[in-house]
Amino acid sequence: MITNNFKNSEIGYIPNDWDVKALGEIAEILNGDRSERYPKDNEICDQGVPFINAGHITNGKVDFSNMDYISTQKYNSMSGVKLQKDDILICLRGSLGKNAKINFSNGTVASSLCVIRTNKADVDYLLFVFNSYYLTNFIKEENNGSSQPNLSATNLLSFLLPLPPLPEQRRIAAALSDIDALIDNLDALIDKKRLIKQATMQQLLSGKKRINGFNDKWVEKKFEDIFETISSRGKHIETTEYLDNGKYPIVDQGQKQIIGFTNLNNPIKCPKNGSIVFGDHTRIFKFVDFDFYVGADGTQVLNVKDSYYCRFVYYVCLMLDIPNTGYNRHFKFLKEAIFSLPPTLAEQSAISKILSDMDEEISLLEAKKEKYTHLKQGMMSELLSGRIRI
Repeated sequence: MITNNFKNSEIGYIPNDWDVKALGEIAEILNGDRSERYPKDNEICDQGVPFINAGHITNGKVDFSNMDYISTQKYNSMSGVKLQKDDILICLRGSLGKNAKINFSNGTVASSLCVIRTNKADVDYLLFVFNSYYLTNFIKEENNGSSQPNLSATNLLSFLLPLPPLPEQRRIAAALSDIDALIDNLDALIDKKRLIKQATMQQLLSGKKRINGFNDKWVEKKFEDIFETISSRGKHIETTEYLDNGKYPIVDQGQKQIIGFTNLNNPIKCPKNGSIVFGDHTRIFKFVDFDFYVGADGTQVLNVKDSYYCRFVYYVCLMLDIPNTGYNRHFKFLKEAIFSLPPTLAEQSAISKILSDMDEEISLLEAKKEKYTHLKQGMMSELLSGRIRI
């Protein structure tokens, strides 16, 4: 409900004491110089001055892991933009609007980026506006549904944004930065837990480290000793038929555990011990403990025989070195693999329990991160519109 404390503006209702400004009114917009040729191979150095292009911006930061550097001499001879601390970079091609704040100086950019430089607004506040629906809507309107959308520094001059008084800009940016810090900390913790799990898998699944009470010699088995291939004929669901909700999940060969749902009534029956799904093209393994349908081409369904613990075999499969031959069939490599296993279900189960507990901990952290990410989106919507004041 809009109250008397709000006014109608070109970008919707905003508080009476806020302004609407075009970006060109409050910032200098500098385009990477198109006359500059991208450095030749023999001009790229292992160290020196960063030469940044759109591919170097990842998750709101400049990624130095694959950075191109040029010599100081080359840098000094260029007429393009010389970066300053607190500049904002925005992608003009490819991932339109992707951006990052510069926390260093002495660098330059390719023409796929433009530089936003201001002393008339809080830089961190602007960064959150650039990551909000304001810029997303602006890009859509500028391109009017074009199949090849683009953006230019000239376009950005007319980008309209809400501008609270400077102290409030800083308070909004601080609140959103706090939740960003929470998300970043969770990311770091998730990465740490994954590394610990990977190291634990290498120790436990190779037999180098044994659980107390288990001393039996491990055995080597072939594919046909362990697996039963389950036909999925008639259980395939085309992508166009996926539902957002339904009676049975759909599992395909992609990264996501569940890709959609269906209301059909004849799924693949999952045994109590679980099943393993293998992506013939992607080489991705999934452990499944529910009845399901499969996505289109490339999904192999495997059950394990009674003398093996399915979740343990799944973890063993994750450690297999299956060669990548591109978008080809890889099932033949799985069928040629040799599997080293404890001979008893008890040890297989004990190892699986340790690893599945780690998986559960990581899943809980990922769910917490998703919760904070949704919370941040809601906060941005409320704070950047002035519906909630700090």
